[in-house]
Amino acid sequence: MYLSMWIIRDNLKEYTIDSHISGGEMSIRNVSLLFRGDNVSAHTVYICPSEDFIPTMKDRVICVNRNDYLVVDCGSMEEIYEKVQGIIDRYLEWDLHVRDLIDSRCSLQDITQEAADIFQEMVVVMNSGFILKSIAGRRYIEEKVSADYAEQLQIDEGMPLDHVVPVVKSLQSNLTNRNAYYFQEPVLKRDALVQNIYINGFFWGFSFVTLGRLSEGESVRQVFHVFNAQILRWWDRNGIVLEAPEQNAVFLRLLREDPAMKNDTVRQFFRRIGWKDADSKQILRFQVGVGSELVYERLIHQISQLYSDCYVLQVEKGLMMVVNVSHLQFSRFLDDLTRYLRPVDLFMGISYPFQDMMKLRQYFEQADIAMHYGRRNGKRIMFCRDCAVYYLQNVLRKNVSVGLEHPLLEQLRSADKKNHTEYFRTLQVYLQEERSLVRASERLHIHKNTLLYRIRRIEDNYQVNLNDTQERLAIMVSFLLYPEQAL
Repeated sequence: MYLSMWIIRDNLKEYTIDSHISGGEMSIRNVSLLFRGDNVSAHTVYICPSEDFIPTMKDRVICVNRNDYLVVDCGSMEEIYEKVQGIIDRYLEWDLHVRDLIDSRCSLQDITQEAADIFQEMVVVMNSGFILKSIAGRRYIEEKVSADYAEQLQIDEGMPLDHVVPVVKSLQSNLTNRNAYYFQEPVLKRDALVQNIYINGFFWGFSFVTLGRLSEGESVRQVFHVFNAQILRWWDRNGIVLEAPEQNAVFLRLLREDPAMKNDTVRQFFRRIGWKDADSKQILRFQVGVGSELVYERLIHQISQLYSDCYVLQVEKGLMMVVNVSHLQFSRFLDDLTRYLRPVDLFMGISYPFQDMMKLRQYFEQADIAMHYGRRNGKRIMFCRDCAVYYLQNVLRKNVSVGLEHPLLEQLRSADKKNHTEYFRTLQVYLQEERSLVRASERLHIHKNTLLYRIRRIEDNYQVNLNDTQERLAIMVSFLLYPEQAL
């Protein structure tokens, strides 16, 4: 590690300092007293009496490196030399010690702990799902509200879900930033310095250090850069362990309809996790409405902890949950899940119940259709059973170019317009209510005898037999295919 004049300046805060830093590069490894005629090194900060270089300035000490210098209000050159030597030793020993720890296969927590002692602030490393991989320095959080919140943060646990959304909104504009950046942490109500962590070109997560005691100066950014280099060095030595349950691979292969997934193999696997062939299952499909997909990994972790007999994983820009509804009361489970997910802007689609896991793709697509239909119509939860007809209607309308409307409907529209009657609407409601006089008359706000009279007039005047199943179906299909004409 090399130090800079910024770092030296900020560690001499006990003195009054007149700063003249134009470069401030991290290039310093040594300190030396400077006397006239000495050769100088670019990696050394030199200490000298102020009057040696500025005759009119007495009883001060100058620290100089290249074109940068500090004028320190102290009359003892030896005192400042000892201070600067201590600063250099402290930072170099920190970095060398961490390198030794990494070579000995230490944990990420060990690295974060060492950094917290250097910063004297809380230091955190999280993955992209806001699951904490390390946290240290909580004792430096002084405000009670911050300390209470910090105590909730545990390694391998996630940030509380109701806090995830505001943090994501704060970070979202910086997610592609490759440099450290400042932001206001919305829960701790403190400024923080954040660095996005990219592993092999992919966004893995981020580290951050709070700034309650620290200035938002260049020295903090420079030391934070060293800490993040230590993290990358640790990953280079230790590799990334992907924490995915075994069944995730099985579900993904079933979704891809992998031909190598044989029926007997699948049955044996699910029996091993306690799922029987006869158990009823359903798929729930989630997708973020507005905001970042960073919440997905957080949701996967939390839902997996909260609910047994549920497996949740990220697929196709969203989440899929496979639920064994024979092992729980589904309606209560759905109520609990909905309350839990309320802080997150999610849309959910739910498939029909099924038993055969080999048909997982079919039921995933049912849930996906329901989710997208609900999202288009502003409904947070949508069952496939409630949108299947509308889906089929859209498919038919997109793919059928021939007019298939039953001629009776055009005849009724023309007659209603000419005679100011309501036979078209009457027939539509009557068929939708499965020819129930009671329900249809209630919807139309007419007496059931009036309804019966209208239906008989339709049958007599237009030679239609509503007792014929095929004829009724043809008329109902017309209502579905051409809904705008049925208004």
